[in-house]
Amino acid sequence: MRATPGRFASAVAAVAVCAAAAAAGASTMATPSVSLSVHQVLRGRVLYIEGSRSFVRVTRPNGVAITRRLDQKQRAEFTLRPGRYRISSWQRPCDGNCGVVGPPTDRCSRAFAAPRGARLHATVSLYPGAGCRIAISRSK
Repeated sequence: MRATPGRFASAVAAVAVCAAAAAAGASTMATPSVSLSVHQVLRGRVLYIEGSRSFVRVTRPNGVAITRRLDQKQRAEFTLRPGRYRISSWQRPCDGNCGVVGPPTDRCSRAFAAPRGARLHATVSLYPGAGCRIAISRSK
């Protein structure tokens, strides 16, 4: 069968539509991620005699959550998609040794926005026996 000018133009248009759709999908998939660094700072007096395990959780409005235990330097790192989140922190005091931990205590949380490509820092100020507070800042 011979290609007519009308069929050729339709084929070119179809290829252009597919290319545009692929480019739109690629730009969506290449969304710059958000970096969130968490650091916990002890405020007040030490109350956990045997120590404690520190945890932080980042949750999306749809309920999807990432939970991390803070490392020896009381830090954790997250890579997130742009959007709205809630960050939560809590302690699990050691019971005799940190092989056995008690129930969560000294909890706090706050909502935050994670703009496209942002570098965010969360500081968890821990007040043993009195809870905690979370401050969020953005790097420039």
